[in-house]
This record gives sequence, structure tokens and C-alpha cells, in this order.
Amino acid sequence: MSQTPVPPSIGHGFAPAPVPPAPARPRTSAAAVIALVAAALALVPVAVVMGIVALFRIRNQELRGKRAAVVALSLSAGWIALAMIGIIGTAAYVGSTQGPVSAFAVGSCYDYVSGHDARAGIHTVDCGGAHDGQIVGRVTFAGSFPGQEQATEESVVGCTTDAARRIVDVGQLDEVARVSTYVPTQTAWDNGVKSATCVLVDSDGTPRFDDALDRTDMTPARSTVLALTNESALLRLKLRYLTGTVWRDAVVLERRLAVVDRAEAAALTRLANTPPEGGRADLPTLLRRLATEDLREVPVAENAAARTTDPDSWRKLAVAGKITSSHALTAYQDLRLAL
Repeated sequence: MSQTPVPPSIGHGFAPAPVPPAPARPRTSAAAVIALVAAALALVPVAVVMGIVALFRIRNQELRGKRAAVVALSLSAGWIALAMIGIIGTAAYVGSTQGPVSAFAVGSCYDYVSGHDARAGIHTVDCGGAHDGQIVGRVTFAGSFPGQEQATEESVVGCTTDAARRIVDVGQLDEVARVSTYVPTQTAWDNGVKSATCVLVDSDGTPRFDDALDRTDMTPARSTVLALTNESALLRLKLRYLTGTVWRDAVVLERRLAVVDRAEAAALTRLANTPPEGGRADLPTLLRRLATEDLREVPVAENAAARTTDPDSWRKLAVAGKITSSHALTAYQDLRLAL
């Protein structure tokens, strides 16, 4: 009768079967670790280079760290995207605050980008602080380019009219204040600039600190009277500082002054009959006085326009005090003080 064999065991003197050793664990790629640390510190060039090196070595040398290398490259891509957003945002901001003077709205205060010429570019600043100038008017043209001489004439007159309408109180401008006009040229016109821009600056290059268009604290009486008298006041101011080199501008401004004086005299006479509340008791008298002096200034302006034919003739008229009426200026100043 056969017996069932007994399996080998330790108890019967047999040794156990040998256990194979565990396979060696692959090393972690040092390049992957460096890439991950560099990406965390936003050292994008280092992270990208070491991440690519790590992936190459992991594939060829059976190393660990692929996930770390991929994370490093992903973080680097994120940093690059954030940088691009920042660059685009900065460019958009700079583009919205810096550029040619024709690109900004009336009322904008600005500093020059270079020198003291807004044609070289400006960047806008807060009107409550120091600034080189302020855009106070604009004249927009239609149709084809009218020619440089006509464009200049329309720009000079149009800028004076528009600036006088927007500037709250021309009488508060001092002797160094200048309302200058940037007239479009044929080249600018062809490039899409079809408007003249009027700016308020100080001729001595000192900064301004006020907002000339701010209507805060304006009383009804003051607002009504200044709206009627600002343009003649601005014309007198401009004519006083024009030199012989721009005698053609003087001619068109003298003609404009004659027209404005007539209209202003009629409006002041009507206002004197029903004066606004808030002025002094002698306001009607002062309104009529300025109306009278406006009419007396009309022939002065017309004569100056007719007799100005070259730089020398304009200089002689200016020296002789025959370009505006000093009596009209005094009457305007007295009226303004009564408001």
C-alpha cells in the first residue's frame, strides 16, 4: 500500500526557496527637481530649459520625475501668460494716456512728452496738479483739405470761439497765458487728423495748476455775463500777444472782434434791461457801459484789419495801441468785478 509523500518542510530538514531581491527603484531626475523649484520662483527660462532636459533624460535613462517636469513647464507657461497680460495691459494704459494732442478730449490736462511742443506727443495728467497745458477747444473740419492758409484761418478763429465758450472765466487768465492752436497740415489730414486743437499754456514754460473749464461755484449772474463777454475778452488777450510773424492771424482775429463786439453790445443791452440776480446794484449801468465801449471798439478792429498787410504794419499798430480799445478792456474788467 503506497504512502502519501510528505511535503518538504523546515521540520523535516529542508531550507526554504530563496526570495528574489526587489528591483532597484529608479533615481529621481535632478533636472526635474531644479525645474520645479525654478518654476515656483518664476525663473521661467531656467524652468523651461531644465524641464525639457529632465523629460529627455527621464525617457532615455529611465529616471523618475516626469510629473515634476510637466508641472514645471505648466507653471512656466502660466507665468508667460501672466507676463503677456501685463504687457498688453500696460500698453493699453499707456496708449490711453499718451499720444498726439489730437487724440485726447477737450478738457484733458497734460504734460509734454518731449520739449514744449504738444505735436511731439503728450501724456494726460490730473488737472488738479501741476501740468504743462490743457486742451480747451477743438475745431473739426468736413470734406477735403481746404488748403493750408484757409485751414489756418478757420482754425485760429474757430479755436478762439470754442475756447471762449468752454473757458469759465477768461478774465482770470494772466499775462503769460496763451491759447495756442495746432492746425492740421496736409500730411496730418491724409493720416486722419481733420481737426484743429486749442490748448491753454503759459508762455514762460511754467506749469499751470488750475482747471480752466471747471464751473464749480459759478453763480447764475456770473455765468450769464461771462458767457456773453468771454470771446471778446479772449480776442483782446490774443491780439495783445500776437507778433508780426503771425500778422495774418491778427487780420482774421480783428475781423472777428468787430463781429463779436456788435453782437455782444446788443446782448448786454438786453441783459441790462433784465439783469440777473446776484450782481451788484450798479450791474445794469456796467452792462450798458461795456455795450457802449464794444461799439466804439468796432471801428478800431476794422481799421486794424484793413491796415495790417505785413509784419511791419501790424507791429506799428500794436506799438501805437491801435489794435483794440483800452476803454473796452477797462469796462470789461469793471463789469467782471461786479459779478
